[in-house]
Order: sequence, then C-alpha cells, then structure tokens
Amino acid sequence: MSKSLARGDSTARSLKDHAISKRIEMIARGVRLQGSRLLDIGCGNGLYTIKMTQVGAQGVGIDVEQDRVQQAQSFGVRHEADNVQFLVASGSRLPFRGSSFDLVTMIEVLEHVERDRDALRECWRVLRPHGRLVLFVPNKLWLFETHGMRLGRRELDFGFIPFVSWAPEFVRRRIQRARIYSSAGLLTLLREEGYKARVIDYMWPPLDKEIGPLRMRVLRLALRQVASRLERSPLRMFGLSIFLVAQKVGE
Repeated sequence: MSKSLARGDSTARSLKDHAISKRIEMIARGVRLQGSRLLDIGCGNGLYTIKMTQVGAQGVGIDVEQDRVQQAQSFGVRHEADNVQFLVASGSRLPFRGSSFDLVTMIEVLEHVERDRDALRECWRVLRPHGRLVLFVPNKLWLFETHGMRLGRRELDFGFIPFVSWAPEFVRRRIQRARIYSSAGLLTLLREEGYKARVIDYMWPPLDKEIGPLRMRVLRLALRQVASRLERSPLRMFGLSIFLVAQKVGE
C-alpha cells in the first residue's frame, strides 16, 4: 500500500451484515462460486472470504496487515471455515504459481494498493485461462468522498465529503487518500492489462453503520428499499461502488 494512500477499513463486522449478503449476491450472479479455487486479495478481517467459502468456493485470503490476517484466522476458527486459509502477502507480489486460481476477488481494495496496474498483472498471472477477476471499487459518480481527504500534512478521516469525488484527476492526486474510478476508465485499464469485461454494475450503500438517524432500524430498512430500487433504475450508475467481473484473455 502506498504511503500516500490510506489503509482500507473492513467493510463488514459480522457475517450477518447487509454489506456482505449484498456483495456476495452480486458476485454469485456474475461468477460461479461453487467449486471455484478462490484468492481474495485484501481480505481484511476475512468475513467476505469466509462467506464465499460457505457458498462453495475454496481458497485463500491475503492481506498486507498482520493484525488483520490474525483477525481473519480467528473468524475462520469461530465459523469453522475449514476450506480457507489466511496469509500475509501483497497483491502486487503474490506468492503463488501462475494459473493457480479460478477466481480472484478484490472487494474495495484496488483503490488502496500502491500501483493498481501491478496488482492487476499479478491477478492475471495467477488466474487460470479464462479465469475471472471480481472488483468492487469506488465510483467517481457517487456524490461523496468516503475515504476522507488530505490537506497539506493534515489527514481528514471523516467520510461523505460532498463533491470531492467529482474533482478533476490533477486535483484529486493532491488530496486523495484512495483512488476513485469511472466505469470507462476502469474498463480501459482492464482491457490494457489483458482482461475482457463480462459484467459491470453498480451498488448503492448497504447502510450497515448505525450512526445518527440510521440507529433507527425501521429507517435503515426503508432506505435499503430505496437503494434497491435505485439499483434497478437508470440512476444506478451514480451508486457508491462499481461492480465488475472481468475474464482473463490473451493466453
């Protein structure tokens, strides 16, 4: 992870979180999890990796942070996840032989790695022929900057800063704490690194955080219904995250 980019936070605290069920449902619509050999890069606390193995995948979760790998291992024991292992490793230098995995996932991770092209090339290397890469990344069209920002030497950690996400790239490079992607830019990046897009969609916020008015469960559920409808409308392209499934080609 680059020193100029913020450490990513785990996007789930429990296997019951709506964020997990929502993302895993989207992944399962785009790829085959049952029987797939999986590599989850930037696994964090391991909950997404564990959930994917619970629905049929087998594989490995990696993270560059030792404390997160230890937490993932603890969750793995707690949830009796016997078909997954967790290791400390970098997505830019994967400790696996080529063509080792059917599926590689990076869930809100690509924006935090030091060089995203290096990570995508490593994913390509370890994927089997016609293997699938699954990405969730921040959407430039989302109104708010969710990773905070940098002003000189000051780090502003609070999220949901309006309009910063829409700033031109030459401005964002000076203040960003994580990259942000447009769908067109992401498609171009993947094509240049040897992938063919198979699925592209958008996800609106899962609204798991119980902050402010969202402490009211009824309100949270109502807003999730609104988000679900927006995801099925032309406004889905303004969602929080871009969801993309790409296939390895060129081998």
